[in-house]
Amino acid sequence: MQQATEHTPGNAQLWDELGVAYSNNNQFNDGIAAVEHSRSLDPTYGNTPKIKGQLYENRANTIRERLIAGNSLPTDGETDYGKLVTSAAQAYSETIGTDPSQLVDSSFQSQVDFFINAAQPFTNSNSSLTQ
Repeated sequence: MQQATEHTPGNAQLWDELGVAYSNNNQFNDGIAAVEHSRSLDPTYGNTPKIKGQLYENRANTIRERLIAGNSLPTDGETDYGKLVTSAAQAYSETIGTDPSQLVDSSFQSQVDFFINAAQPFTNSNSSLTQ
């Protein structure tokens, strides 16, 4: 994927895919940086903020699971659960502002469920955000 972005550096979709690949490879910071670069290339491409929201959502779920289990947290990137949930919400909000059709798909209900679940308190929460 990295080679593809080197050959066509102006392709926002490739940068999005690189961001997902980084995130899937436990390189969260690089994943977010790649989708932010994608957004700078094409601010009208509605899929980019949605992908960014998904990266934050996935990260938040991982952090929540590890906190509940008492396991160590990843060392690359944000680990504050509340900040991750807020960042996911901001990215999804940006998606709506760019292209609302991006959120009305098969993953819509899972995104709603994510935010409902995020509002539920849990043991070992590490959020520095206050209500």
